[in-house]
Amino acid sequence: FSANKMLQYKKIVGDKMLFDFWHIFILAVGAIAISVALVLTCKFIKTQDKQNLFLKWCAILTVAIHISEVWVDYFSQGYAQVDPSIIIPLQPCHLSMWFLVILAFKKNKEDRFFKTLAEITFYLGTIGGAFGVLLNFSYADNPTLADWFVLQGFLSHYTLIAGSLYLKFGGYIQIRVKNMISIVLGLSLVCIYGWFAVGLHLLFGLDAPNSMLVLEGPYPALPFAWKDNRHIQVQQQNERQWI
Repeated sequence: FSANKMLQYKKIVGDKMLFDFWHIFILAVGAIAISVALVLTCKFIKTQDKQNLFLKWCAILTVAIHISEVWVDYFSQGYAQVDPSIIIPLQPCHLSMWFLVILAFKKNKEDRFFKTLAEITFYLGTIGGAFGVLLNFSYADNPTLADWFVLQGFLSHYTLIAGSLYLKFGGYIQIRVKNMISIVLGLSLVCIYGWFAVGLHLLFGLDAPNSMLVLEGPYPALPFAWKDNRHIQVQQQNERQWI
């Protein structure tokens, strides 16, 4: 992101504290850590068993860090509040996390099911994980890395991104034009699941969650960012006319 693009995002999200110093710091640390981990694994891990073990650790760490907030709540307060995403996947990154678990522990990694799901997870997990750290809900509302609930949101997304990318760098899948079939299939499944989750909540009389972002974007303005930017530009033009 350029400085101007960051400024535009800050204007779009209003009072949400995104892309401040500590947000950029954790983004940089995460990007470096993932890059170093992938370079080292590709250089030193050559056998299939060790590659599978690394994939398993990425999956385990992602799930463990994701649900760790329950343990922290319980042992610090004597009770725990469970986030709905721990009970049922609600965002693309949550779905990718469980896909990664299935892939990591599936014995046959050569059949069509594994290859298709791996291709879907590679794109969905990488993009969903990146989206989760760039527009992190928890950090936007509570801009600090001293709160474990906020920090674990970054860490779990980073292990998800590392595991998703390793599907490519570990040789499990190849990037090719035919992947478009898996991408379309994956997006379709995500949308279908999103509406299913919404319907399931309504069926039991619960408030409909924005599952898989089918109801609206993470911030109401983001899907129409170009309109907000145009509004900002028009406002700037009007201000210059008065000068």
